[in-house]
This record gives sequence, structure tokens and C-alpha cells, in this order.
Amino acid sequence: ITVLSRCLQFHLRQLPDSEITGHLTHLVQSEGVEAEHAALRLLARGARGSMRDALSLLDQAVAYGAGSVSEQDVRDMLGVVDAEGVWTLLERLADGDGKVLLETVEQLASAAPDFDALLTELLQALQIVAVHQTVPDADVPEDAPEDRVRVLANRVSPEDIQLWYQIGVMGRRDLPFA
Repeated sequence: ITVLSRCLQFHLRQLPDSEITGHLTHLVQSEGVEAEHAALRLLARGARGSMRDALSLLDQAVAYGAGSVSEQDVRDMLGVVDAEGVWTLLERLADGDGKVLLETVEQLASAAPDFDALLTELLQALQIVAVHQTVPDADVPEDAPEDRVRVLANRVSPEDIQLWYQIGVMGRRDLPFA
């Protein structure tokens, strides 16, 4: 208790991705670094609420991209699958054709993604669809394809979206054992 009373304690909160993206945008503009907005959003998401981690990732991305920051370079660096692949996977799942679904998974796996990041992307996409099902007038995030969100929200039952979400959450938990 004596030691703790003499220590500074900081209760840090996680920053929202939009705030991190805004700060990264300000930094690259002030430093004259060419950066795609989508790449900065990916870096912010990869930082998981930590500005320090976002700055570290930005440094790595600038080095990886030889002075510029592109979305594709950041995806490669972080092992994040293209959003197109995530939405295609969800559409194939909604189709219910196991063979085509497995082919799609195989294509995604051939790019050697970070599977934890892939599951995170899938979960975020499912969450966007679930919100749209519950509140159809809610804004769709700018990095989500609004037309595909609407189609999936109308095509798949809310119960199935919730089931897929729960399977994804359990899959992330069990991924280290796979």
C-alpha cells in the first residue's frame, strides 16, 4: 500500500479507430508522407485502441512501403485479407453451397493470411449486418459495401447472423489450438 501510494497511476482508455485514423492522417500530412486513407484505417484497426501501437505500425508501414503507405502494403504487412474476400465468404456461406464455400476458403488461405485477423474481419462484417438488421436506417461504416450489407441483412435471418457470429467468436478463442 505504501509503494502504491507513491506511484502515479494512469487509467488509459482505448481510443476509437476514427480518432486514431484522424491523428495518423494529421501526422502523415505534416510529414509529407503519401498515405491512402484506407491504409490508415487499417492501421488504426490493427492498433486495437492504442495510439502508441498505431504510431509503431505507421512507422513499420512507411518502411515497408519505401516512404509511402498504401492499403495493399498495409494488408500484406498485417496479414489482413482484402475486404472483398470477407464479403465474398459471407455471401458463399449464405448461398449454402459447401463446395463453393470451401473453394473460397481455400483461395483465402492461399494468401497465407493472419487467421485471427480474418476472423476479426468476419466478425466485424457480421456485426455490421446485425446492426443493419436491427436498425435499417443506421449508417453503414464507410469501409463496408453498403449494397452487400443490405443484401445480406435481407437474405440471412438474424438468428443465423448471430449463430455465425458466435461460431466466429468461439473460433477465435480456439484458434491457438488449431
